[in-house]
Amino acid sequence: MIQIQWEFLTIQTNISKEGNNYLEEKNESYRRMRIIYNNMIGTFITNQCVDEDFLIKKAFENLYPLDGLKISFSSHQFNSDNLHRKHIDGPNNRLSVLSSTEEEIRYSLVTSSDGNIRERIINNWYEYDYLNPKVIAEELKLTVTACINSVANLPWLFTPYAASKLLHSLLLNIIIGNTNLDFSLGNLIIKDPGTYSNFDFEGTKVKAITFVENGKLITPAFDLFTAKKRKAEATGHGGLNGTSIQNLIVDSEELDMDRVLEENNHVLLIYDVNIINNDLKTKYVILTFYELGSYMYKIVDIEKLFNEGKWIGTISMGIKPFKIKWLLLTKPLFIFDYFQ
Repeated sequence: MIQIQWEFLTIQTNISKEGNNYLEEKNESYRRMRIIYNNMIGTFITNQCVDEDFLIKKAFENLYPLDGLKISFSSHQFNSDNLHRKHIDGPNNRLSVLSSTEEEIRYSLVTSSDGNIRERIINNWYEYDYLNPKVIAEELKLTVTACINSVANLPWLFTPYAASKLLHSLLLNIIIGNTNLDFSLGNLIIKDPGTYSNFDFEGTKVKAITFVENGKLITPAFDLFTAKKRKAEATGHGGLNGTSIQNLIVDSEELDMDRVLEENNHVLLIYDVNIINNDLKTKYVILTFYELGSYMYKIVDIEKLFNEGKWIGTISMGIKPFKIKWLLLTKPLFIFDYFQ
């Protein structure tokens, strides 16, 4: 059986010319193919536009036994010149790498069976100690099996930032009733505590109301006109130009972390959302081992993250910010279908 994993890397490098203040920002895109075959692993990375067959062929040429893995770590920042560095030598044009940052790099491994030290990179961290090769092999197998097809069936975990961008574009349509939602949006709770003012613009008394609970739409927000049209009661959300939401809190039901870690040990972390391009920036995450975002977390820290919210942005006119926690979609759906 052959297991294959694609990785797409974008590496940003800042370069300065010695003796001058000249600073050049360079972006490079790479494609990496990694395969596991008969207890061996092969990796090939290139910034050239080549087809999949070529990448697989090159990865097969670089096969090493998994039993020969040795790993080193340090706290130095990972620079892209470890992958591809162009030396430009001369009296006045020598370039030096100041810093590099990477996106979509979450696991880079070079293997060896000859005793030479090779490196595993998890984002910006190296390690200097040798680790048990069999343990590393098992970790690697878990990572490599997270192919695109299997990722589609993983639970989706939205960071507060990504969830806020996702929901900010959808919330008003949901609550005002312009969007028909007949699905459970994870563990989401959306409510107006009714504390911003006593009356809305139309004179209707404002009260606490829950629009969405446990991902289900309970009631839209109504002004006098839309309430009459729907044969419902106004909810105190009359504005100058129609229904208006002025004090909105987005929250999440408390997650049972024991259950989450037991049932959703592997998740697809969504850390950014681009509504215009229907694009999600993702990372494959093993909650008990890998990082969330750009930091390394232990299990207790992950539990803390689930239970903490973050204030982000405003819902309209800069009046009040809304708060959202980590959003977990246990049954993934193509969310952009609901932005129409």
